[in-house]
Order: sequence, then C-alpha cells, then structure tokens
Amino acid sequence: MVEFIKWLAYTLALVGVILVLWNRARLSRTFLLVGIYLAFACVTWIIGQLLIHLFSHNLLWYNAVIVMNLVITFLLLASMFKSVRNKRMVWIVFGITTIPVIYFLFQAGLNSFASRALTVKNLSVSLVVLLYFYEMLKYPEKRSIFSQGNFWVVSALMVYHVSTFTYWMIYELLETLAKPKAFFAMNVISTFILYLLMLTAVFVETKQVKNAERN
Repeated sequence: MVEFIKWLAYTLALVGVILVLWNRARLSRTFLLVGIYLAFACVTWIIGQLLIHLFSHNLLWYNAVIVMNLVITFLLLASMFKSVRNKRMVWIVFGITTIPVIYFLFQAGLNSFASRALTVKNLSVSLVVLLYFYEMLKYPEKRSIFSQGNFWVVSALMVYHVSTFTYWMIYELLETLAKPKAFFAMNVISTFILYLLMLTAVFVETKQVKNAERN
C-alpha cells in the first residue's frame, strides 16, 4: 500500500509538470518554478531508485538533494512575495539556513543521512511560508484565496514541511529504537499530500489565467 501511494504521489507530480509545460506561455514565473520543483522531484526519485538498484544505496545522493531542493524551494517562495522587504527577509532566512544545513551535511559524512540538515530546512521553509500567509492577510486580493494558485502552493509546502519536520524530530528522538512500518509511511503520505496540493495549485492557476484571457 505504501509503495502504491508513493507511485501515485510521483504520478501526480509528473501530471503537474506536463500541465505547466503545456501552459508555460500563459503562466507566471512562480508557476514555471512550480513546474521545475515538480520535475526535480520526479528526477530525484528516479535517480534514487536507480542508485538503489545499481549500488544498493543512495544516501549520498539524497544528502545532495537537500541542498538542491532548498535552493529551488527558496527561489519559488521568493518569486511569490510582493513586498520587497519580505523578499529580502526570505533571502536572509535562506542565507542563515545554509550554514547549519552544510554543517550537518558534513557531519553526516558519506554513510548516513543528514536528517538534522533536513530538519533545519523544514523549519526555515515553514517560517517563510508563515511570512507569506502574513503578506496575504496584509495585502488581500479581491478573489477568494481558494481561487489563488499561490495559496495552494504555500499550503502544500506548509503541510509537507511541518509534517516532515515533526517526522524527523521524532526520528532523531527514536534513533536507537526500532521503527514500525507505519512510522515510515507518514513520510510517504506527506509527500502524496504535497504533490496533490501542488497539482491543485497548477489546475487553479491555469483556470484563472484562461478565465482572465476570455475576459
């Protein structure tokens, strides 16, 4: 069942990539970055599976992915802010975040997963998403938030990064104990929700752009 959900999650991500490519001339820079985010997720997963098949491990690859995903996520988030001040805050958080992330990556070495680096990344992304929600309240649009693609993007990131922050914190606390399969399933479910909400964001934004063209 967990494997099925995992395959379904990356199928949703792939559908999102196809939709962004199909509508790339209409979509904003933010949603082109959403397409890149989803495409990177698919490529990352495929390479990870190949490394397991060929070399029986992929820890080094997924440690590198933490940094690459951090950069893409912050580029995506920075593109969404209207306030120059808030945009600067995003890059300040990014700069501060990279220091402990790189430290924990080196600490993990070649034979262990840098879960602490991932925890720091999850926390910093969650903080930036909260800042975006604050900006949405301060500069509200006339249309419903549910018809705003950006709302679905930040909701996806918030749900995913808060849940995975919790997951890896628990993982650290239970590091010396056996982990039940249901514990690992939490990560797969949060990934599924992430790509489902990202795909919803693409659908909503595409619909809004097409409606605007008709009017």
